[in-house]
Amino acid sequence: MKIRIFLGLFFCAATAVLAQTTEISNLNQSNAGYTGVDSDDQEANSFTTGATNAWLSGVSVSLVGSRSGIQPANNPPGAFKVSIYNDAGGSPGSVLATLFGNNYPANAGLYSYTNASGVELSSNATYWVVASSIDSTNGASYLWRVTNSTNLDSGSVWKLGGSEFGSGSGWQQYFGNYTFQFSAAIGSPPPPPSLSISQPIVLTWTNVGFSFVLQQNSSVATTNWGTVTNAILSGVISNQSVFIVPQNGGQKFYRLNLP
Repeated sequence: MKIRIFLGLFFCAATAVLAQTTEISNLNQSNAGYTGVDSDDQEANSFTTGATNAWLSGVSVSLVGSRSGIQPANNPPGAFKVSIYNDAGGSPGSVLATLFGNNYPANAGLYSYTNASGVELSSNATYWVVASSIDSTNGASYLWRVTNSTNLDSGSVWKLGGSEFGSGSGWQQYFGNYTFQFSAAIGSPPPPPSLSISQPIVLTWTNVGFSFVLQQNSSVATTNWGTVTNAILSGVISNQSVFIVPQNGGQKFYRLNLP
C-alpha cells in the first residue's frame, strides 16, 4: 500500500517561465501536501482539451523537491521524467511524447518540461500528464504537490480530471479528493516541412509528428487548392512520406497544408 504524506504549509519560490498560452492551471490553488514519484509507480493527472485541436508546447509541475531515501548519501533519486499519454478507458494509455526539462529537480519550485516540435492534441479529448522516476531506489523520490481543490486558476480553458498511480498491477485511482498541481500551455502549429520533388515524378517530405495533407492546383494562385488526386501514396520510407505522380498525370503545382 502506498503511503502519502500531507503537510499543512509549504514555502516555495516559483522560478520557471511558462510557454506561450496557458490553457489549464491549478498552481495557485491551496496546497495540501505532496506524493512521491519513485521507482514503485508513476503518478498521473488527466485533463480534457477544448473545442479545437491544439499543439501542446509544455507542462509545468510544482515540486517540493526530492528526498534521498534510507541512505541519503548512497541513494539520490534517479532521473525525473514528465510525459504526455493518451487516455484508455479513463486511465493513461500509451505515451505520446516525452517532455524535456530538469531531470534532477532537487529543490522546491516550479519546473517546466517542453517539446520543441509540440504535441498535437485533438479537440474535446482526454490526456494525462505522467511523472516517473523509474531508476530511483530505497525510497528515493521526487515530491509532486497536490491540492484538495477542484477549482482552476483564472484563464483556464481546459477541464481538470482526476489523479491515478500506475504500478505493476496497472493504473489505480487515489483514495482521497485531490489532484496534482500543474499547468499546460499551447503554442502555434509548426510550419509544414519542405516538400522535395524529384525528377520526374516523386514527391517526398519528412514526417515531423504532425498530420499534413498534400494539395494540388493548376496554377500557383492562393485559391482553389484541393486534395491531391493525380498522385498515389507509395508509403512511408525512412520517415519520409512518398507520393508517386503518374507520367500521364498532367502538370500540377503541389503544396503541404494543415488538415
